[in-house]
Amino acid sequence: MMKIPFKTILLVLSVLTLVSCSKGNDKATILDASGKHPANWVQKHASFFRQTAGATDNPATAQSTNCTECHGKDLKGGNVKVSCFSQSFGAMTCHFHPAGYATPQVHGAAAKAAPTFSSGLDSCSGCHGSGFAGGFLSTVSCFTCHGISAPHAKNWATSTTSSHSNSDPGNAATCYQCHAGGRLLKNLPAPPAQPAGTPPSCFNNTLCHGGLHPVGWINPAQHGTAAKSQPGTGVGFTNCKNCHGNDFKGGSTGVSCFSASSQNGSCHLRNGSPVNAPHAALPWRATSPAPTHTSTVDDAQGSNAAVCAQCHLKGANLRTAIITSYAGGTPGCFNGTLCHASMGHPAGWADPAQHGATAKANLTYCQTCHSNNPGGGPGSNPRFNVVLGRLTAGCETCHGVNTAHPPVLQIPAGFGITSLDPLGTPWFRHRTATNFDVCNRCHGANLEGGIGPRCQNCHLAALPTSTINNADPCSSCHSQPPSGTVYPNINGAHSNHLIINVAAGSLCNECHLGFGSGTLSHFNKAKLQPAPQIAGIAFNTLSKTGSLVPAYNSATQQCTNTYCHGNAMPGGDTTGTNRAPVWTGATYPPVLSAAFCDKCHGFPPTAASGHPGGITIPAGFPATASLGTTCSCHGNINPTGNSYATIFVNKAQHINGTLEVSSGSAPHAIPLGAGGYPGASHKSTTGVGCLACHPPLAAGSPYPAVPSGTTPPNCRGCHLNANPTTDPKCSDCHGSAANDGSALLAGRPSGAPNSFPNRAGEHNRAGHVGRTCTTCHPFTTGDTRHGWSNRTKSTTAQVGGAGTSITSWNPTTKGCTPTCHGGETW
Repeated sequence: MMKIPFKTILLVLSVLTLVSCSKGNDKATILDASGKHPANWVQKHASFFRQTAGATDNPATAQSTNCTECHGKDLKGGNVKVSCFSQSFGAMTCHFHPAGYATPQVHGAAAKAAPTFSSGLDSCSGCHGSGFAGGFLSTVSCFTCHGISAPHAKNWATSTTSSHSNSDPGNAATCYQCHAGGRLLKNLPAPPAQPAGTPPSCFNNTLCHGGLHPVGWINPAQHGTAAKSQPGTGVGFTNCKNCHGNDFKGGSTGVSCFSASSQNGSCHLRNGSPVNAPHAALPWRATSPAPTHTSTVDDAQGSNAAVCAQCHLKGANLRTAIITSYAGGTPGCFNGTLCHASMGHPAGWADPAQHGATAKANLTYCQTCHSNNPGGGPGSNPRFNVVLGRLTAGCETCHGVNTAHPPVLQIPAGFGITSLDPLGTPWFRHRTATNFDVCNRCHGANLEGGIGPRCQNCHLAALPTSTINNADPCSSCHSQPPSGTVYPNINGAHSNHLIINVAAGSLCNECHLGFGSGTLSHFNKAKLQPAPQIAGIAFNTLSKTGSLVPAYNSATQQCTNTYCHGNAMPGGDTTGTNRAPVWTGATYPPVLSAAFCDKCHGFPPTAASGHPGGITIPAGFPATASLGTTCSCHGNINPTGNSYATIFVNKAQHINGTLEVSSGSAPHAIPLGAGGYPGASHKSTTGVGCLACHPPLAAGSPYPAVPSGTTPPNCRGCHLNANPTTDPKCSDCHGSAANDGSALLAGRPSGAPNSFPNRAGEHNRAGHVGRTCTTCHPFTTGDTRHGWSNRTKSTTAQVGGAGTSITSWNPTTKGCTPTCHGGETW
């Protein structure tokens, strides 16, 4: 046998090997001239292998590929001894998953990434089969873990942890296998049919979605609302990152959120330049419905806050720092990691009594969060309409536009509170604010007016900030009392009324009741300035003394029927010469003279009023003569006084609603003691003798007199039925005035009203009418024991005893002994 040299055999084998491997060149060039795969073959070999339809699924088909000629029918080595399943080849890993790859967060991220030789859903199908149910290279089905016949999680459309929304659009061809034309959709309607041959894409209606965003998406009301919402499918800032990139500068879409000239317009610019942030231009605290960060959902997972943290972690890039100490940990809107610390107010904060008090003390506290200009100073005109929680229009949810104070125009029912004043009532209580400095935010740096009115529209005399601490805080409009000639500081007769005896601080209220500073009526008058207004007149207690109903006529400027001007003098004295004065008339100068003193009452009062007669004012009073003892009944008169300043011992007792008479000047002791009853003389035929001291007013007046005894009791305190001055008979207490002239019926109780001392009982029985009162009653008029006397109020009838026909009387059984009619009772 002929021997063949070893070198020749080796050469032949090499040639055969090259020839056999080179058959692949029939379909594609897979080896270069040296018999090696071309550069980047590791990245390219998958597409070459899969050019043979079914190679990834069918072993027989896979074995027909050119790869098997070198790597063997099972692709585990062949004659080149290189297995397609090697864990490593040189510095590369081959067809092998690292530890932990089964974790969804790991293999899912790779599957959803942009398609490459080792990422994207298409790369998975190379081993797991075109249907992902197991293939030639790996018999492992993706469905075993996913629980659904699909290469993704079961709830992939709506899940926030295993979501399809961050899949690279390059995977659309794989999605098309199941979702072509919108098949198998559960959360979206099927898209309209597209022309044949339209390549699959996520946003061209070949799968699930139409255009990338709906029409009008560039409007912040649409995309801004979605971005700030609770993170989920299609919403939340993290959803934006899926397409626009972690830095929002383009990502897979190539569309930057900071573009100055995208096809839909400019985005997130300030003065034409990008703000480089996924939110509106500064300040991102604008008012509803404009863009504002305050409506961003602070989700429990912190997904939205994590996006904010990219720029604002620990207060970075803030124009105005809100807190000074920052916390670590997971970013959150209100945990001190970003801009704000703890959020919210105590329970009940919506009640004006809580938030209103704080706002009036320090409005800048509210401005920090609720204003679109949190750091704005004087004249900055901030609006308090930043959206926060249920404040859908900020403070303007309840308050008026451009205000952070009343009027309150509405209160949502969900707040559970009611307005302090009727809705729409202006802020007439603004003077209760304790920090007027912040008024200059809205009312002008110098209170000359801004979005709020000029303060001196009402405060004509001076700025209220300059007078608030004055002894006379009213002086921003008028002195107290008014002392000038121009409204609202017109004096008129104001200064002359300083002598009226009313409690300190109540002088204005005597004529302007309910119109004082801090009242709505006062505010409404003031806001109509500078046009002069008709004064608000409402009389208080002193003016009404004597049950008067005083009035003011704005046309004539006259006060009528007031106690102050002599319309309820003792004894009905009406001799005052000017009891209805004109406000602007110089009729009451505080100068002592006879003419001055008789403006309200006679000087002296007439005898017809009950005043003692025969009194003459000394000639020359007060210039050359004093009163001396002329008015000695009135201890408050200074006998040597010669001016208004000196004529009274105590000016507070003049025009005070009380008649003061000196003890010893009356016809009886004051106060009445035991046996001090004035006797029958006080029941004179005319009844006028008492009226100098005792006013006969309405029934029900108190009796006895006040303990001091300085105030004479009202006649009607005793004489319950009628005024004794007009009916000086028994019927002013019991009986009927119609019977006063009857010898038999005068004073006989009539039962009208049927209460003590006018109980009818058996008084008018035929057998009784002819009897005198003393038959049964021991005391009659003129007796110190009759009726109410000696400051003691009687409640039961006086029956029986000496001088009567009755020995004893039983007030319980109302029977007497002896009786005239057997056992009958009264």
